[in-house]
This record gives sequence, C-alpha cells and structure tokens, in this order.
Amino acid sequence: MKTITRIVTALLIVVSAANMHAQITQQKVFQKSYALEKAKDYGSAITVMKEVYDKSSYEINLRLGWLYYKAEDYQESVTYYQNASNLEPQALEAKNGLTYPLSLLDIEKLMELYKKILELDPMDVNANYQLGYYYYNKSNLAQAKTYFEKVIALYPSGYDQYLRETWRDVTKQPVVAEKIVTAFTKSYQLEYTKDYAGAIAALKDVDDPTYYDVNLRLGWLNYLKGMFRESVNYYKIAIDLKPDAIEPRIGINYVLTSLGNNDEVIAQNKKILEVNPQNTYSNYAVGMYYYNKGDYGSALTYFEKIVKLYPFTYDALIKYAWTNLKLGKMNEAKALFDRVITLSPGDKSALEGLSMIK
Repeated sequence: MKTITRIVTALLIVVSAANMHAQITQQKVFQKSYALEKAKDYGSAITVMKEVYDKSSYEINLRLGWLYYKAEDYQESVTYYQNASNLEPQALEAKNGLTYPLSLLDIEKLMELYKKILELDPMDVNANYQLGYYYYNKSNLAQAKTYFEKVIALYPSGYDQYLRETWRDVTKQPVVAEKIVTAFTKSYQLEYTKDYAGAIAALKDVDDPTYYDVNLRLGWLNYLKGMFRESVNYYKIAIDLKPDAIEPRIGINYVLTSLGNNDEVIAQNKKILEVNPQNTYSNYAVGMYYYNKGDYGSALTYFEKIVKLYPFTYDALIKYAWTNLKLGKMNEAKALFDRVITLSPGDKSALEGLSMIK
C-alpha cells in the first residue's frame, strides 16, 4: 500500500510540474507576443502564439483573434474570436472583439452578433446604438426606435449628436429651441477654456428645474468648479427627473467621492445595478467597497460577475484573484493569479499573491 501511495504521489508531482512548466511557457509566449505587437510585427506575434496553441484555451484564441485583426486577416480573426466565444459563451469580451473584423466583412452577421450581446446584457449601450443605427439607415424607424429608446433611457442627454438628431426623426420631436442651443454652445466653449463660472452663467437664461439636460450640465459644471454641494443638488434634480438614467448617477458619484460619502456612492451604484445588473462600472465599485470593508464574500459576487463577462481583463481579474485568496480558496486564486501574469507579465500584485499561496 505504501508503495502504491508513493507511486501516486510521484505521479501527481510530475503532473503538477508539467502543468507548471506549461503555464510558465505560455506566460513567456504571451510576453513575447506583446513585445512583437508593440513593434507592430503582428505576423511574428501570431507565429509565437501558434507555438502554444491550444484549441481549448480561451485566452489564446482571444489573443489570436486580436492579432489577426491587427494583421488585417479578418477572416482568421473571426475564426479565433468565434472559438473564444464558443469556449466562454457568457463572455461579452470575445463577442465585442468579434465585432471588429465582422464590421469589415459582413454587416448582417454583425447585427446578429449585437443581438446576441443584448441577450447577455439587454442594456449594452453600444449594441443598442449600433442596431438602432442599422435599422434607421434601412428606414425601419419603428425598429430603430426600440433600440434608441434604451440608449436614451440610460443617457437622456444623448449618446452623441447623431443619436440626438436621429431620435428626433424617429419620434417626431420638435427641434430644440435656438435659445437653448445657443446657451449650451456658449457653455461648452467656456468650459473648454476652463471658465467654469462663465459656463454656468451661460445657462442662466435656460435654467429650469424641470429641464433634465440643464440640471445635468449644471451638476457637472459645479463639480468642475469645486462647488460640490451645489453640484449634488443639481444632480439630484436630474436623478428625480430621470430615475432610470445612469448618467446622472455616475456624475453624482464623482462629487460624492470628493466629499468622502462612500456609503451614498455605493447606494447610487446599487441603483444603477437595479437598472442594468451587468454594468461593469458599478459592479466593480460595489465589489471594491465590500473588499475594502473586509466583506470578501459579498465582494466576490460583484467581481465574479465582471470576470464572467470579461474573463481576460485586468482590473476585475486581479481583485477577483485576491478575493479568492482572502476567502482561502487557494486553488482558484492561484489559477487566477497565473492568468493575470499571462495578461500582464511580471505583475507585482499577482506575484505577491502567488508568493502567499506557496
């Protein structure tokens, strides 16, 4: 029995050593490919990655999808991004990458991909915007409206000037009064020169407690001027006018952070997550709040959600690794720290975490 135990133990040591060697090799290959990409030698970066190609590796397929896109081999880029997406079907990261080559190859397939993205995150602003844009250009205004409505609901002041103009076409809204346009234009010009007091004064003639856009803008300008209390008041008016909008809650968080009101910042982020549970900005913020309070169990939930959507993205991945470590989940933490080092070679935080596991 002792002989069998020793044999099994020896085999486990050999397998573990082989896995560690493979992990180190992969990390070195990624590091070399990053250097070649930086030098814009995409062909060599691809060749290096192919040396460790594993069809079951999400990270390798994701990386090759990006490198082939940079090398302008769009069909191969699609192939590898699709492989990555198949390996992690709940991840937005690979699907977002896939939009780049598809936008140059097949618009119809691109639109189908955006619809798949919306199955994972119905409030994804870019996917809704792109689908609205697509149907608008096809003169299918009713269909365009369904997508633009989501963007406008989250960002009522407008995703960009194009959306504001097309939204008026779709909904037959009247053109904004010249007086308001003039006031906003002057305000933007003065903000650009950092004359925040002048930018605020420019809106005086159109200041109205029932006008969302003005209150949102005054919230931002008062924040820039360092008038935090006034900024909070304007942002709160904007929030009351559009309670499902994300933009005023993000805006007020800048001010509340400056005031040190972290509990209210988290309350605003939780409101954002009620509207859009997949919002990475708010999931990360709430995760960090609990992490810093030592409530690692609660923090894990928020970081995990981001990592499922973006498995190979640094900020959430490193905090997810540390949270697992704090919870005593050593195997999970080690695998995550190894992935961080693959993504960010020589990362000090990941190496520190690994040293604590060993």
